[in-house]
Amino acid sequence: MATITKRKNGSGEFSYQVKVRQDGKPTATRTFTKLAPGKAWGAATEAAMRDGTYAVGSGRTLAAAIDTYTAVKLPGMKDARMKAVHLAWWRGRLGKTRLRDLNRHRVALALDDLATEPRAPKKENGAPLPRAGATVNRYKANLSAVLSFAVANDWLTANPVRGMENRLESKGRERFLTPDERARLLAEAKASLSADLYLAVAVSLSTGGRQGEVLGLRWPHVDLIKGVVTFMDTKNGSNRSVPLVPAVVELLRERRRVVRLDTDLVFPGKKNPKEPIDLRVGFRAACARAAITGFRWHDQRHSAASAMADMGASLLDIGTVLGHRSQQTTKRYAHLTDSRLRDLVERAAAQHRVS
Repeated sequence: MATITKRKNGSGEFSYQVKVRQDGKPTATRTFTKLAPGKAWGAATEAAMRDGTYAVGSGRTLAAAIDTYTAVKLPGMKDARMKAVHLAWWRGRLGKTRLRDLNRHRVALALDDLATEPRAPKKENGAPLPRAGATVNRYKANLSAVLSFAVANDWLTANPVRGMENRLESKGRERFLTPDERARLLAEAKASLSADLYLAVAVSLSTGGRQGEVLGLRWPHVDLIKGVVTFMDTKNGSNRSVPLVPAVVELLRERRRVVRLDTDLVFPGKKNPKEPIDLRVGFRAACARAAITGFRWHDQRHSAASAMADMGASLLDIGTVLGHRSQQTTKRYAHLTDSRLRDLVERAAAQHRVS
């Protein structure tokens, strides 16, 4: 039950300390300057204790929870910088809200504002752009991570964001190189002034590795005897080993003959050999010379998937090589395996004499 103690300070002002006790539950205490809000809080807290929705730390603000999460969890996380940007937005939007007062309705209204909030254009003097559904979903996911952290620390009894429906996301880019484009890109990369570009493009196209995985590759993770490369601590948090085609193994052997003692990076930077080289300018120039338009470095990953599908690889095979965490991600390449599936169905029908 709730007990209210009336107090008087040195200035003659009154305050009301409200305590709520229930068997087996920690005591909840809060002080008010007026009696009516204190009674209302006491009744609400009693009800929350009865139905199991009260948590000891639920009176702390979302800003405090975000600050603790940022200090404890963010260091060393992948995409920590972007996560910090998202959490800073939530701190500004709902930071003063107490955890016990946070609910789906408030979060949904904030997400609506986020979706319509104009962001800076990519080009100077360009029109402001709305945030994509995928971006809004990432903001929600990062807030949910903080609230799950709060639940784990007994500041909340349940995460109000868990189970909220995601916004529709675009299918994403699916720019693949044609066999002719692939040959032209490799030729121009080989003719580049950069001694690294051709090898980096060859590794990317053959393994489907992400840009950071390929350019951050280190010699201890390259097995030239087995013909396998291992991408360490990848985007989904695990290591991934991918076989190398013989031509790429030979290229890496040639590169290995000139060993640098100041770094173990396969593609070290020119100014700082401890950091990977930046090949973006050289790659764009090679694409321009090859008359390949609308093609980004990451699209080499899609091209690798396309090539594997052409060779009869299943979606499971493609997902394993690319390191997808879920089958849903790999399903974007389902149309590439249609011909293989059709052949399997036709052979099965023939075996069972179905025409």
